Order: sequence, then structure tokens, then C-alpha cells
Amino acid sequence: MPKDKMYMEQAFDPAQAPATSEKVQGEVERKRIGQETIDGKKADKYQVVYTSNRKKESMFQWIVPGITMPVKMAAADNSWSVEYKNIKTGKQPDSLFEVPAGYQKFSMGMPSMKDMFKKGFGQ
Repeated sequence: MPKDKMYMEQAFDPAQAPATSEKVQGEVERKRIGQETIDGKKADKYQVVYTSNRKKESMFQWIVPGITMPVKMAAADNSWSVEYKNIKTGKQPDSLFEVPAGYQKFSMGMPSMKDMFKKGFGQ
């Protein structure tokens, strides 16, 4: 929260991370169906069939050669889509991962289990 000079830490949950792999979880079929321009780059378009909750689903992926993640993904039924723009690959400077000077850690105010028992909530 730059306006308040505060930051928050959150544990990384891989299940909540954006899809950045060509391979789709539960993938059973992949077929190249053409080429389109996405964000000014020529991308190979694939139809991907995968299983989710024991049901077959279908989506499209656009892959630009040299970029190791899909630049666009969309449900075959047009119910959702995701597009990444201005992708720059390579090593990122360590400074991107440092807390700026003068910032304080923000807490959501959720008591720990230990604190709850100290206050009698566990009795």
C-alpha cells in the first residue's frame, strides 16, 4: 500500500498462482490449430483438452516461440480468458524483492492460535 507506506507478507500458494506453463493440469490432448498475432508477436494457437473434476474441458493457448509460457489462454466456450502483455524474460534485479525504506509491515489483525488460547477463546 504505497500511499500508506505499508506492505503485507503472504505465503505462496502454488494452487493460486497464475498458469505460466504450457502444460495444463489434467491435459489429455493438444492440437496446433493455427497461428495468430498476440500483443504484436506471432503465436502458435493450440486447442487443449483436459480433465477437471472428471469432466473433459477445452481451452485455447497461444504460445510465442522463445517465451516459455502461454501469452494468452481462453476457454473454448468464451467464459474466460487471460492475456499477458509486455512480457520481458530474464533475470530480475534483487531490488524488486526488497521492501522500500520507510515501509512498515501491515497485519490483517488475525490473532494467532496461541494468542486466542491466552485470551480464553479455546476454553
